[in-house]
Amino acid sequence: MKGISSKEEHILVCLSSSPSNPKVIRTASKMAQVFDASFTALYIETSKPITAENKKRLDNNTRLAKECGAKIVTVNGDDIAAQVSEYAKAGRVTKIIIGRSGYRPNRLFTPPNFIDKLIGLTPDIEIYVIPDKAQRLYIGQRQTKLSFKDILQSLAVLTIAALIGLIFYKLNINEANIIMIYILGLMLISYVTRIKRQARQSSQKAYRTEIMLEMSQKLQQCSSKEEITKVTCEQINKLLNCDLNLYTEKQENDIVNDVFENNKQIVKDSQGIYLPVSSLDKVFAVVEILNTNISEFEQSLLIAMLRESALAYEKDAISQVKNELIIKNKQEELRSTLLRAISHDLRTPLTSISGYAEILMKNASILSDDKKQDIFTNIYDDSIWLLNLVENLLSITRFDKNEITIKQESEFIIDVITEALSHLGRKKEDYNVQTVIEDESISAKMDGKLIAQVIFNLVDNAMKYAPPHTTITVRAKAVGEFIEISVEDEGNGIKDEDKKKIFDMFYTVNNSIADGRRGLGLGLALCKAVVNAHGGKIEIKDNKPKGTIFSFRLTGDFYE
Repeated sequence: MKGISSKEEHILVCLSSSPSNPKVIRTASKMAQVFDASFTALYIETSKPITAENKKRLDNNTRLAKECGAKIVTVNGDDIAAQVSEYAKAGRVTKIIIGRSGYRPNRLFTPPNFIDKLIGLTPDIEIYVIPDKAQRLYIGQRQTKLSFKDILQSLAVLTIAALIGLIFYKLNINEANIIMIYILGLMLISYVTRIKRQARQSSQKAYRTEIMLEMSQKLQQCSSKEEITKVTCEQINKLLNCDLNLYTEKQENDIVNDVFENNKQIVKDSQGIYLPVSSLDKVFAVVEILNTNISEFEQSLLIAMLRESALAYEKDAISQVKNELIIKNKQEELRSTLLRAISHDLRTPLTSISGYAEILMKNASILSDDKKQDIFTNIYDDSIWLLNLVENLLSITRFDKNEITIKQESEFIIDVITEALSHLGRKKEDYNVQTVIEDESISAKMDGKLIAQVIFNLVDNAMKYAPPHTTITVRAKAVGEFIEISVEDEGNGIKDEDKKKIFDMFYTVNNSIADGRRGLGLGLALCKAVVNAHGGKIEIKDNKPKGTIFSFRLTGDFYE
């Protein structure tokens, strides 16, 4: 027993408006099932017009081919045999199924018919001819549409031919030559008519192709699902000029839901055509076209447009998944960084507190009052540092999850600064912290508690990096319609490469810190988040002759 050939089978059936075409399509479908082959239905659209009756019959045959599982392909050209041959070779077709009537024209000189010509052009492809003895060869009526202008032009050519013939007759020229003049005129009319018809078709196809290219370009610029939907609807409407709906999710309409679930086209003559916008395994949307009178070329172009749209939807879905993964990875990275930072930075003050507590427990009776006071002070400083760290950590977490609501009210700047500096504790005694306010009556729209935390973090940050007994200035002044608040220190300054990342979460400068502790890098990140939430912007620049200035602006609340 011979094994099945490893060559992939591809069966091609030709579509036409012939009444016998359904029999050919069903035969080809059965062969495709038997051979487990790819199945394609090819229609050659010529420049000849088609009647409404033939158009309806062709649409029915095309619909039947789709129901049988065929892929519909439309090719343009007047030489049908040559077009079928070229497609068969390019598509690696192994078998061609065509129909043939028993009718033969009774002519002395007949050119090679379609089947003979196709056999000559495709000697390496198997061709199966399905006879239809019960029906004579179907010859559809040609539909010729001539405008009034075409009729006048034809009459003009015939009139000129008649005048030339009359002149030849007066000159006693042979009648055969006069007849040739009429034949030449008729040939000229036929040629011009064909050229105009082809030009009209070429213009229409160029327009449709332009729509396809325009759609592809617009889809490439889309950045969201909504934009893709809008572009798809616009381009389909531009092509078909009909009412349509595009659904990106299931509806109460059972037909739409069936298309979503089965990924198949549904045609309802009374309601319209429902087409899936889909990839191989997912339906992204369903297009409802409220018009069933669509030409085969328009439908094939529509399918191509929907494929482009499906690719855009798929690209957008992949982009969303990618962004979600990036956010998730970033969150995991932040969580890991946070755990590492907390395990390092909490250990130092906690170890200090537990050590001092142990000293007091074991040696309280022998320690002097001054020594005890120093221990109490150190425990207090470490606990305050921990409280500030936890407060910043909680605040930045709430900002990251968008759980903070900014309640902006008019606040006096001097009150907010005073509130912020009151939380500095004993550490403030090691620095000359001064406040310079241009006008103590100035106020701004803000969430007072959050802005106080910003000022506190900026001053606390200055104390970490500035040497003890230096001056730290909190300055406030009106700048146009804004109030500018700045914190200036006399430390060693910040390098330019560090300034670009200074407000990033968990970023810390490598300069030595005055009290020997390393921060989590949350304070300045929180400052930026709070200021941005107020619609402002925080900036950093060098102080002269040395040091750093952090400044931000708030919308002023000026009274007339």
